[in-house]
Amino acid sequence: MKNHLIVFAKRPLAGHAKTRLGEKIGLEESAGIYARFLYQSLFELVALERADIIIELSLASSADVPYFRFAFPEFQISSQSGGNLGQRFTKSFQKAFDQGATAVVVIGTDIPDLNRTILQSAFDALSENEVVIGPDLDGGYYLIGTRLRDATLFKNIDWSSERVFQQTERLILAQGLTMFYLPTLSDVDTDEDFRRWLAKRASQND
Repeated sequence: MKNHLIVFAKRPLAGHAKTRLGEKIGLEESAGIYARFLYQSLFELVALERADIIIELSLASSADVPYFRFAFPEFQISSQSGGNLGQRFTKSFQKAFDQGATAVVVIGTDIPDLNRTILQSAFDALSENEVVIGPDLDGGYYLIGTRLRDATLFKNIDWSSERVFQQTERLILAQGLTMFYLPTLSDVDTDEDFRRWLAKRASQND
């Protein structure tokens, strides 16, 4: 099986990353928080050590490409095409399948607890299931993948809403596809998410 992991990311610049959080704590500060999660995720991927997984870093802007290209030679580097999130996901999946992938998974870079064990579980699950999904506490998801080129996963979804996971689940089940659920995790998009993350860090350090 030729596995393809697509990592949606952006350069951690003030006003470019985590702007919703920046409205509460400041744009420089929120960009710094995103930088922490971003590099934590990327170094976790560097350590994945799975020769059967091709890792593609898919960037929000072509202007971000030089920033990452030489720092992470382990990854394929690309820029996302235009459109809403669902359209960008769709095009990224199609491109990966066109390149010969037999299973494709996409993740973000703002999920502190997403680790290599969960990622390995996602690809392992696709050997027996048609879709894998990782629910997010805010009603979305942090990971989704499939081994079916023609699966419809991103159509008519209210992106950036608390209905994303529910609508996606309904769409998948309506196609009669088998689905594997990964552990529920939390991203850090809002001030509430950030305070929850800080509290968890504090409890771990006690």
